[in-house]
Amino acid sequence: IYLVQQFGNTSRLDMRTWERIELQPTREELDASGITGPVRYNWTPGFIQSQHDPDYVYLGANYLFRIHGTTGDVERISDDLTWQQDRAPRGVTDGYHSYGSIFSVTESHFDENTLWVGADDGPVWVTRNRGGDWTRVDTNMPGAPDRCVVSEIEVSRFDPDVVYVAFDCHTLDDNAPYLFKTTDHGETWTSVAGDLDDGPSYVVREDPDNPDVLYVGLEHGVRVSLNGGENWHRLGSGLPTAGVRTMLVQERDRDLAIGTFGLALWTVDIGPMAEMSEALEAPLHLFPIEKGTRFRWRVTYGNTIEELNGDEMFRAKTPPVGTAILYSVGDGANASQANITIRDATGATVRTMTGPGTAGVHSVWWELRSDETLGNVRQRGDGTPSEYDFRQLVPVGTYEVTIEVGDQVVTRRVTVRDEPANGVGQLPTRK
Repeated sequence: IYLVQQFGNTSRLDMRTWERIELQPTREELDASGITGPVRYNWTPGFIQSQHDPDYVYLGANYLFRIHGTTGDVERISDDLTWQQDRAPRGVTDGYHSYGSIFSVTESHFDENTLWVGADDGPVWVTRNRGGDWTRVDTNMPGAPDRCVVSEIEVSRFDPDVVYVAFDCHTLDDNAPYLFKTTDHGETWTSVAGDLDDGPSYVVREDPDNPDVLYVGLEHGVRVSLNGGENWHRLGSGLPTAGVRTMLVQERDRDLAIGTFGLALWTVDIGPMAEMSEALEAPLHLFPIEKGTRFRWRVTYGNTIEELNGDEMFRAKTPPVGTAILYSVGDGANASQANITIRDATGATVRTMTGPGTAGVHSVWWELRSDETLGNVRQRGDGTPSEYDFRQLVPVGTYEVTIEVGDQVVTRRVTVRDEPANGVGQLPTRK
């Protein structure tokens, strides 16, 4: 793992051997790269690991460094990219926000040589040849703030010329959200803040399946836009009202990981968002159903008797086995209930359930049980509770889920799979 701390203290830690390599450029390396003036780092320096070559990382001071994560070899790939250049920051006039350093760094998803950089005092830069040449692109943003922190740069997964930039100006007593989008690689920009009005903007992310769906982290939570930033809506009724300073899209499971300022880490399932606009216009819509995994829950801490220790080794509630069936009912299909039928590959009915049929978005949980096993009760001699529960689950395979609301019918498939055989080694696959 990489550790990035205040003022550029950066290191690589091998969790297997606990070998730690310091990566912050030394004075000798700075001199060798031609730097004679001051080197300034932010309290939280800009830092990324390359998605194209994971052996390399990028660390931002007022210069951008490309560093080999194993050897620590350093290459300076920019001149000073900040507004202040060699000018010392002035706390009274500049605000307590700027160290005159790089705050945001990101790579293009399409080209390893294209890098975007944002400073904590306003400038946004891009290079197409990994630092050979840099172009400043923030001077033609209509309505952009002056000398604010470039809090996030998000490069589109769908189009290499589409980029989003968020500015944070709260330390200059400006609490407005500033979000901008370019479709021509920075030549022109338009605001996508839309109807946002609830606090500084810290981070912006693009949905992995639908480029019109955007997420923004603000001082009071997360907002989502279904139309490219024209309108915004609060995301997640369970999220706290807290500053959301960072977000990451986990593409495999379609989760949004959210980091708040002081109120913990959170995850939100954003899989349905890519189809939400389509769903809201349809009388009945069934969203993609995530795979259901046949987990075996066991205590494996050296006990010979399973479940002897109960839950003393755990610090959070274990997610239930199964998968969510999420559907949307429009006004045209409004009914008292929704009838849900799950069939196996032969067409035989495995499970029947009901859910709300009223207008809105609803979720029904399928615990991977059939109607036949649903009423079973463990008896003496049936084995341990977890062994017994596992035997009640439906077999591995592909199932068809059908929802009927009034005269509207929709169908979608879901896969049921076994947990990977190597167990703990595959923990990241657990939803």
